[in-house]
Amino acid sequence: MQYADHLEGRFDAAAVAVDAAGVADEGWADPEHGGVTWRALIDADRTPSAGLTVGIMSVGPHARLAPHRHSPAEVYHCLDGEGWVTVDGVDYDLRPGITVFIPANAEHTTAGGAGGVKILYTFPTDRLADVDYCF
Repeated sequence: MQYADHLEGRFDAAAVAVDAAGVADEGWADPEHGGVTWRALIDADRTPSAGLTVGIMSVGPHARLAPHRHSPAEVYHCLDGEGWVTVDGVDYDLRPGITVFIPANAEHTTAGGAGGVKILYTFPTDRLADVDYCF
């Protein structure tokens, strides 16, 4: 039996490749949420995918995503720039190569440093719309 035989029937979707440069920015630019943008790369509303949502969030220079929580856990992986994420009162520096696990329902806020920060985010959900943000 080959490894691929174990996978048959476990996934509802096919492989997909997305060029982030071709995905439009979305975002919030109000005091309640904070000044951030994101590009939803893997999202069942946009791609034939299931089980994971992946995107790139940009937090501008000295901007921040307001404190919030949501029921799925989340993973941040810093791609570019510098900033920090505060999870349940503990600060974690963000710089290229740093990965942070944010537990489900943990209050967190993300801030950009002097040049802002770009973060790859991942949720164990089919789509970003499945994440209920509580600010």
